Amino acid sequence: MSKECFLRSLDGSHPDLLLEDGVQLEVGRGPKTKIKDSRCSRVQVVLIADYVSSSVLCTQHGGNPSCAQGTLLKPGSKYTLHHKDLLELRQGQFKYSIVFNPPPAPGESETVSKPGKRNLSEDSSLGSQSESKKPKTIVSSGSSPSWFSPERGYVFSSKNGFEWMKVYNGKMISMRTTECKDQEKIAAFDLDGTIITTQSGKVFATDKNDWKILYPEIPGKLKSLYKENYKIVFITNQAGISRGKLKEEDFQEKVERIQSKLGVPLQVICSTAGGGFFRKPRPGTWFWLEQVGNNKVEVNREESFYCGDAAGREQNWSGKRKKDFSCSDRLFALNLGLKFYTPEEYFQGQAPTKKFALPGFDPRTQTVTSLLEPETEELVSKSQELILMVGIQGSGKSHVSNLLESKGYLVASNDRSGGKEKTLRIVRDGLNHGKRIVVDNTHRDKESRKDYINLARNARVPIRCFVMKTNHDQARHNNAYRELVDSEHTKINEMLFNSYRSKYEEPSLSEGITGIVGVNFVPSFPTEDCRTLYNMFLLEK
Repeated sequence: MSKECFLRSLDGSHPDLLLEDGVQLEVGRGPKTKIKDSRCSRVQVVLIADYVSSSVLCTQHGGNPSCAQGTLLKPGSKYTLHHKDLLELRQGQFKYSIVFNPPPAPGESETVSKPGKRNLSEDSSLGSQSESKKPKTIVSSGSSPSWFSPERGYVFSSKNGFEWMKVYNGKMISMRTTECKDQEKIAAFDLDGTIITTQSGKVFATDKNDWKILYPEIPGKLKSLYKENYKIVFITNQAGISRGKLKEEDFQEKVERIQSKLGVPLQVICSTAGGGFFRKPRPGTWFWLEQVGNNKVEVNREESFYCGDAAGREQNWSGKRKKDFSCSDRLFALNLGLKFYTPEEYFQGQAPTKKFALPGFDPRTQTVTSLLEPETEELVSKSQELILMVGIQGSGKSHVSNLLESKGYLVASNDRSGGKEKTLRIVRDGLNHGKRIVVDNTHRDKESRKDYINLARNARVPIRCFVMKTNHDQARHNNAYRELVDSEHTKINEMLFNSYRSKYEEPSLSEGITGIVGVNFVPSFPTEDCRTLYNMFLLEK
């Protein structure tokens, strides 16, 4: 049975409207639209169905805001709808649902930003993993996680031999020239600092014209690759587009002029967002290339490679050269198991430098550890006690607190109560009623711990500090992971991590604490795909 997609009126006021694969459908009032209702503007929304990903791209046109799954759409904004999702042509009115026939298989129409609703350390149970002392290849050739939605996107500009597409509500844009052939072998390159540099000599381009080819060898090298049946792909982060610092049309014009200067067919894949699954070193752009952007030609990762200047090279890595601004290109290649080169290595034949550094936390290596240190320490006390959690954001404190709560402990935290004074009252009342209590705050210094310690000492109740062993870099990694897998997770500002580290005071028995227990971060995951994602480098440096 062939697939079909319909726009279905929930009140039965209009018959089902067929959304053909890749064909634009205008919905609203007027001679060219499909729903003629005097209360709707002439063209309210434009819908484009994608049968491959079982999704429908909705673009708001009318001045009266529509709603997609409860999200208010302003003119020009876009939203990707899936099977049984709700579309209101006007907020609270003219309600329709998206219906695919046959319905997509479970997980087929999930969005890439939502591989699971469960948090790494707060909703998942802690458990040991098998020991792995050697770094492992994270993703095998040609594979993509089951929760990755291969959205095809839509063409928004096609002229002069250049076809531009938007994918995932514009979080990614792609260009390919008419002559670009899909191949098994991919020669992938970063753009800024790898293919081009600024004409002005400044770190950032002053405008769309401030560029030049980085090395004279580049055009010839690329043409040779093309003759050797490589598909040439530029993969670039351009967060300035989403931040309003770089006009999308200026980027388009710049890329087209670069291609004309190089004289070789190519494809460009650009992450426009400041975060998310598509920003390198996260591998979303490559997954999209393999699943959609190479038109069913299977990519051979062993024969492919990636070249970029963000290689984590340290100060004076060659002469007096400055250190690299990040390590995102090298980490991108590591995540995908691709051969990696810097521009100097690939285009100028320089020997690989050994003066580079990976991030402080390497997610590829996990070792089996017990939850508590020392191992003889008991998680649960048989008698009344007060436990103070101590640890940076994203270190797993809340998971341990939830675990203790399931064992009968009263959990008190500023997040739950709304402030420290309320938390102190909860602790005081709990102590008076003989309860075992765990306080789930960061407790980064003596001052933040003092009031709770005094309450417990006045009640003659022993106090243990549970100190999370998760370091600064792993906590940042945990936060990045949770941003990807939990759409409700609030991003933790980098300044909070740095502030905690700068003001941290290690707990001491001299504060009146009865015992200090180390707590290791030992994650478990709802699916193997989530484990695979966690084992990737998610931070740029």
